[in-house]
Amino acid sequence: MKKIILICCLSLLGQLPAMAAANYVIKIDGMTCQFCAHNVKKRLKTLDGVEKVEVDQDKGLATLQVKPGTNITDAQFKALIAEAGYNYRGTQSKPE
Repeated sequence: MKKIILICCLSLLGQLPAMAAANYVIKIDGMTCQFCAHNVKKRLKTLDGVEKVEVDQDKGLATLQVKPGTNITDAQFKALIAEAGYNYRGTQSKPE
C-alpha cells in the first residue's frame, strides 16, 4: 500500500510545472571600470528576492536572477542605480 501511495505522489510531482528563477536584464550607462561594476552588483544584491547578479561593464548590462514571484519595478531599479551614481536606461527583459 505504501508503495502505491509513493508511486502516485511521485507521478503527480512529475506533472507539476517547474518554478524556475526569472531574470531581469537592465541597461546601465556610466560604468567605466571594474569598481563601477562591483558597486552596481553590490547594490543590486540588496534588493529583496535577488539570488544572483552579473554585471558587464563593457556592455553596460546587469543580469539579475530572482526568486520566483519576485517583482522589481523600473522605479526601484532607477532609484538604486541613480544612488550608485550611474544612469538607468531601462529593462530589456522581465520575468513573466
